This record gives sequence, structure tokens and C-alpha cells, in this order.
Amino acid sequence: MTHKNFTLDGRVIVVTGALGILGSVYCDILADAGATLIMTDLDDVACRKRADDLSGKFGRSTFGIEVDVGEENSIAAFTAYLDKNNLSPDILINNAATKSPRFFSPLEDFPLADWEHVMRTNVTGAFLMTRTLLPGMIKRGGGNIINIGSIYGLLGPDQRIYEGADYPELGGAINTPLVYAAS
Repeated sequence: MTHKNFTLDGRVIVVTGALGILGSVYCDILADAGATLIMTDLDDVACRKRADDLSGKFGRSTFGIEVDVGEENSIAAFTAYLDKNNLSPDILINNAATKSPRFFSPLEDFPLADWEHVMRTNVTGAFLMTRTLLPGMIKRGGGNIINIGSIYGLLGPDQRIYEGADYPELGGAINTPLVYAAS
């Protein structure tokens, strides 16, 4: 079955953060439209299982592999995986994002280590993946790079919508922290 509105037959697409809320939806739609998917996330077993599930559901070649987009060694291993499997991506969707251990801490208590953790994935990760895959796209005559962001990168959030919501495991009351908007 192919997607009703468009086809991606013959296109090889890398999706970072493929196991997340949005990444999972993107992968379903892309596989339905005929893409060969390379799903990346931090959990290798879950990535492979999800790839197998999509392969079975849509009859498309789907690959799952652990990649920490903020780590050059992890991306080097990913590049070796692409070479080994003769995969040349046409499209990169930089979708990976993370939260830190104290993600919802008030700004005055927000640790620098948490800031660096989020920026490493959300910003450095997009840079490293683009730097790695772009030369091959250019060599093959082009490609597409899609960077997923948030409206909060353009417009300050109304923190009142989070009133009364709490997430103690990540530092306290839910809000939109500065690191999220910046990244």
C-alpha cells in the first residue's frame, strides 16, 4: 500500500529520533509512501524491532540502528553501517531531541551540564548528521535535509498553559525552558 498523496519509492531516508512521538509518526507515513527508511535513535534493540515492524506492515526495506547524534564516534559507526548495507540517503530528517535530568528546573537553578546535554543532541546532533551525509548527497546530485524545530524557537511560550503540571523526575513544574527554545 502506498500513501494516497505522494510517493517516495526509491528514496532512502534517515530519520533521527525515530522512536519519539513525532519520529514514529514520520516513519509510519514515510514507509507507507514507499521510502526505504533508516531509523536512528538511542535504543538499538527498539530501533531494530520498530524497523522490522514497519517492514512487515508496509513491505518496505527498513533499517534500525542506534546512533547518538551528538557523538562523532557513534556517527562514524553509523557511516560504516550505511556503507556496509549500500545505503545512500537522499533525505535526512534531523528530528532527534532530548531532555536533561533537570530539564524543568527554574533558570536560576538550571545546571550548565543539563544545558550542554540538550544542546549536544538538539543542535550539535543536527550539525554532525548534516556534515556527515551532505557530501554524499552533493556527490549524487542533491538531496534534502529537513530540520525539525519547535514554534518556541520563534515565539516565546505562554507559561500559563503549564500551570499546575508537574514532572518531578525532570526537575519540577512543567514549563518551556530556555534551553528548549534556544535549541
